[in-house]
Amino acid sequence: MSRDLRQRHMKRFNALLTIRRSSWEPVYRDLSYYMAPRRSRFFQTEATTAGQKKEARIINNTATIAVRTQAAGMMAGITSPARPWYSITTADPDLAERDEVMGWTSIVEQRLRMMMLKSNLYNGLQVLYPDISVFGTSPMFLDNDGPGQIRAYPIPVGEYVLGLSDRGVVDTLYRETSLSVSQLVKKFEKPGQPLKVVSQRVRDLYNAGNYDALIEVLHVVCPREEYDHTRPGPLNMPFASCWMEKDAEDGAPLLSEKGYEVFPVVAPRWAVTSLSDAYGYGPGYEALGDVKELQLLERKSSLVAELLADPPVNAGVEMQMRQVSMLPGAVNYVDDLKGPSVVPAIQVNPQALPALEGRIRAREEKINAAFSSNLWLMMSEQDEQGQPVTAREVAERHEEKMLQLGPVLERLTDELLNPMVSRYYGVALAAGLLPPPPKVLARQPLRVEYTSIMAQAMKAAGFSGLEQFTSFVGNLAQVNPDVLDVVDFDEVAYEAGRSLGANPKVMRPPEQVQQRRAQRQKQQQAEAAAKQGLAAAQAAKNLGQASTGPDTALGQLGGIAAAQGAPDNGGQP
Repeated sequence: MSRDLRQRHMKRFNALLTIRRSSWEPVYRDLSYYMAPRRSRFFQTEATTAGQKKEARIINNTATIAVRTQAAGMMAGITSPARPWYSITTADPDLAERDEVMGWTSIVEQRLRMMMLKSNLYNGLQVLYPDISVFGTSPMFLDNDGPGQIRAYPIPVGEYVLGLSDRGVVDTLYRETSLSVSQLVKKFEKPGQPLKVVSQRVRDLYNAGNYDALIEVLHVVCPREEYDHTRPGPLNMPFASCWMEKDAEDGAPLLSEKGYEVFPVVAPRWAVTSLSDAYGYGPGYEALGDVKELQLLERKSSLVAELLADPPVNAGVEMQMRQVSMLPGAVNYVDDLKGPSVVPAIQVNPQALPALEGRIRAREEKINAAFSSNLWLMMSEQDEQGQPVTAREVAERHEEKMLQLGPVLERLTDELLNPMVSRYYGVALAAGLLPPPPKVLARQPLRVEYTSIMAQAMKAAGFSGLEQFTSFVGNLAQVNPDVLDVVDFDEVAYEAGRSLGANPKVMRPPEQVQQRRAQRQKQQQAEAAAKQGLAAAQAAKNLGQASTGPDTALGQLGGIAAAQGAPDNGGQP
């Protein structure tokens, strides 16, 4: 069975490899040569030449710096290890506000963050982000690394081919790589027992002590075609993981066959042209022409500078046997100044160098614009007081670029962030690292909400419209206050909080708001009634103590009443 499986995998791998080599690999090589010369592995022999100089085509490294800047900005703005960049909640906002739910989600978030910090995830992301910027695609294998642990393996371009599901989602990875004889034995053989799994060639190398010889292997992660989901075990899981020696004989067995409940590979793509494209394209594609021209301009600029500083000269044959100094300030003696002499062979226009430098600066600006360098630099900037730049400031300064990056962030959310968080959650849950959820969450779907600087800046970019609307209504209300009835200010406050990325815990639910308002209204009514009662009592007291002499107002009022026939009891009740 494993022999037939090996043949099927080798057949599909060769078919996918043909597609990559004929359609994608030529541009991959150019991108690697000019922007990321150390992030390609098109031939396994490159593993033995990894330390050799590979930057020969790069004279001006603006693109390399722009790639590094974008990768650092994405790390700080999307998945910063220094601050929380996601939160776990429920699809029901009312349920999410309950104390037992918030307590449970808080514990889950803390434990998942600790898992990520203990693993090499962030080291892997530091490799993933430059690759997706340059090549448009960057897969990373998230393998189990012991109970409750995950280890990330970023895969360089040239080592992998990808396959798609019927929904246009990457669900198949073939990775062609090299492992040493020692690594093969440690990975696939049982310690202390005779070698049985590896091929005879590897056994002979191992027994001869040639532990560092490299062997080409193929790793396959794909949906399993046939399995019994009712039976436990790695061979009855939806996704298969198979290892095999690439150059072994056709009938050789697999080195290993395991299984996963979910696809253990994240394969984000910057952008795709069609759902049938397994590979994406990124800023590197847009900047490639400018990068190539930039290298040409730098060569010409260097040549012009050399010609200006040290031009070639013509000398008469009479000067052939004489020693001529070309050093600044040197004096050469000749018989006749009109005779044998040394003159420049060509005249270089001094304005050529500034013209070339101007074109170089223009290409550098276009390259930096392609990689949005200014935007990503802001993710780690500080203001004049030394405070980190906020998401609102990022959105205000680069609102246009934020809108352009919106689809990219959405795709990264779907193809990188969501599966990555889900993978860690699944491993933590299987290892018993998470507390049991409260009963109210039974059969309730969970939702991941991202709170990174980039996610908040995207929300803040949409807040400007709300702010302009409320400002316009405020100005209009100065002319006609009735217009304020149009605006639901409570909903404006909630929408502003959501747009600015405010923690939902700091905003009270509408029910609590109504309760507080009702209590405040009752308290105000009670205070008003108390004030009225106090005023009435004070008035009665003042009236009882008032003088009723004939010259006072009360006395005159009594006299008027008596004149009108009112009974006079002599001041007695």
